[in-house]
Amino acid sequence: MLEAGFLVLLAVVVGLADLSPALIILVMTVGWLLVSLIEYFAWRQTQGVGLRRFEAAPAPAAQEEIMDEMAPPPPPPPPAPAPGPSSTPTPPPAPEEETVVQPAPSEEKETIAQADERVSAARKSFADVEEADRKRHRLDPLQPRPRRRWILFGPHVRREAPAEDDREEER
Repeated sequence: MLEAGFLVLLAVVVGLADLSPALIILVMTVGWLLVSLIEYFAWRQTQGVGLRRFEAAPAPAAQEEIMDEMAPPPPPPPPAPAPGPSSTPTPPPAPEEETVVQPAPSEEKETIAQADERVSAARKSFADVEEADRKRHRLDPLQPRPRRRWILFGPHVRREAPAEDDREEER
C-alpha cells in the first residue's frame, strides 16, 4: 500500500512539474523499478527467515572459557575524606558595585513646544525610513503561469513573450 502511495505521489509531482510526456514516462518507469526492487528484496528476506529458525544454538562452554580468561575489573578508588570542622571557612565574596547614571545637568530647560517639535521630527524620520524599507523590499507581482496542454504525446509549446531586440539601431 505504501508503494502505491509513493507511485501516485510521484505521478502527481511529476505532472505538476510541467515536464514533457516522455520525461514523465521515464521518471515513472524509474520509480516503478525502484518499488519493484524494494518489493523483491523484502520478499527474499522473508524466504530466508523460515530456514534460520531451526539452527542450533552455539555451545555455552565457549562463552564460559572466554569469561574465565578475562581479568576482573580493578576495584574502585577509596572515597575522599570529608572536610572536618577544623578547616577554616572561606570569606564571603565582596558585595557587587552598583552604577548609578545621573543625567548631565542641562543649562537650558526644554519647553513643551520644542519637545513636541523634536518628537514630530523623529516620527517623520522614522516614517521616511520605514517607507524607504517598504519600497526597497517590495516584490514585483508574478505573471500568471501559462496553462499546460494536456496532450499525451503531442508537442508542448510554452507561450513566452518575444525577446526584445537588443541590437543597436543603425543610423
